[in-house]
Amino acid sequence: MSTEAKTLEVARLQERRVVGVFLWALLALIIVSLTIDVLRFGRQLLLVETVAGNLLVVLFVLGAIRLNAVGRTRLAVSLAAGFIMAAASALPLTQGLQGSEPALLLFFVPLVVAGLLLDRFALGVTSVWALG
Repeated sequence: MSTEAKTLEVARLQERRVVGVFLWALLALIIVSLTIDVLRFGRQLLLVETVAGNLLVVLFVLGAIRLNAVGRTRLAVSLAAGFIMAAASALPLTQGLQGSEPALLLFFVPLVVAGLLLDRFALGVTSVWALG
């Protein structure tokens, strides 16, 4: 194996590690958020529909972690960034911009992730979505 191929393999391994840390942090943040919501709102948050939706989100992030672990880093990052963009878009789209300021801050995360880990096209799509 040439030096160039070894260097490329090391870079891909490092990229996979960085993405793995990001995805595990995202999963931890989601679980902590869900736990706080259950403690704050109690039984009303434990409806079947809510639990199923939350479980789906956790499984989605676990799937992205698995994709990253098997070397599909770009797909894992794209899915995670797309998920965050969709989640951040939900509140402003359903309730308008007033009162949605915290959700708008979420657009920062996928922009940074797309800019650092994906190509220019992904950064462009993410930017247009965030600004549009």
